[in-house]
Amino acid sequence: MIGSHKLAGILIEQTRDDTISVGIGMNVSNEPWNADPSLRDTACRLADFLPSATVETILPHILDALATAHERFERDGIGSVIDALNKKWQPRRVTLTLYGETSVSGTFQGLDANGDLLLENDIGEIFTVPHQSVQRLEESLGVHVANENT
Repeated sequence: MIGSHKLAGILIEQTRDDTISVGIGMNVSNEPWNADPSLRDTACRLADFLPSATVETILPHILDALATAHERFERDGIGSVIDALNKKWQPRRVTLTLYGETSVSGTFQGLDANGDLLLENDIGEIFTVPHQSVQRLEESLGVHVANENT
C-alpha cells in the first residue's frame, strides 16, 4: 500500500496439506485501471513514484527481501515474522470466504501467534478465524479504517 492505494498484493494458496504456493503481484508500470475503471481511485503503480523502476531493476531487491524473510522465518519461527507483519498492517475491511462456502466480514486486525486471523466486528469485538479455514481474503478496496499508528 502507498497511502490508501494498493501497489502490490500477495496470493497464498494451499494446494496440498504439505504445500503452500505464494505469489506476489505488483503494479510496476502497468495501469490496472485501464482494464477495470473501478481501480482508478484505489490502485497505484511504482512508476509514478520511481520513474526509473522496471521489473528488471526491482526484482533483485524483492528476491533479496524474500530471502532475508525466509532466513528469519527459519531462524526465529513464525512468531517473529507475524510480529513484524502486524506492525505494518493498517486495519482494513475484509471479507473472508471460508471452506464450506460461508463468509465473514470485519476489520482485519492482523494475525495471532499461531497465524490465525484477527477480525473486529461492527461492535468492536475482536474474534479469531483459524487460518486453515480461510479459503480467500478479499479487501474492501477504497475503505481505510483510521488507525492511530498510521
